[in-house]
Amino acid sequence: MVRRQVVLPPGAKLIRTGGRPQTLIIVLLALHIGLFLLYAFAGGPAWINQHLALSARQALGKLELWQPLSAFWLHVNAIPLAVNMITLWFFGTSLLRWWGGGRFFAFYVITGVVGLVAAMFAGLAWPLTIVSGSSGAAIAMLVAFAVLFPDHMVFFYGVLPLKAKWLGLLLVIFVLIGTVIRGDFIELALQGGGAVAALLFLYNPRKLIGMWRLSRAKKKLKVIDGGKKRDEPKYLN
Repeated sequence: MVRRQVVLPPGAKLIRTGGRPQTLIIVLLALHIGLFLLYAFAGGPAWINQHLALSARQALGKLELWQPLSAFWLHVNAIPLAVNMITLWFFGTSLLRWWGGGRFFAFYVITGVVGLVAAMFAGLAWPLTIVSGSSGAAIAMLVAFAVLFPDHMVFFYGVLPLKAKWLGLLLVIFVLIGTVIRGDFIELALQGGGAVAALLFLYNPRKLIGMWRLSRAKKKLKVIDGGKKRDEPKYLN
């Protein structure tokens, strides 16, 4: 069987979100939705909430350290499930085409689990609060898409044309503001952890530090005229 991998060239001017999802996206969608349906039809068993969803009291107090990973696959509410699955379909499909299955799967799981670990420590102030779902990975996909394709035009939902960086920024701001308005600071930690994990996944920490040092060094320099080529500025310390 011949398998064809679609690779988007770096100079592409149009990135289409959504479309026909690839096999890995279908498997992830089926897994999340299937687990939610099993949970809902079972009536939300208490043992699942206690041992598979995430709470600071169980994870840290009773050392059930698997909870960030198990809670990542589990959704206990239909609305977060719908939002996260739409994000996975629209943005995850494009990231999968760009990275390939292995790297995308690692990105998806790592950012989601890191977000839940951040929520776990934030939950020390509310140890009985239960957290679950892939919201950390959803916000991470928005960040990654905006970073990888900042100036590419995106037909969001096939209708609204926006640059990827503005689309990602607007969606991230919308999600974070909504979380703050609701006063859900554990959810804020979860989404913030996912966003930071996405940046660390995309940029080596040493590279980030180097970029920061370079920007600071440039602020201390001034541009002077001189040299043979007048159109190339020179820097003087």
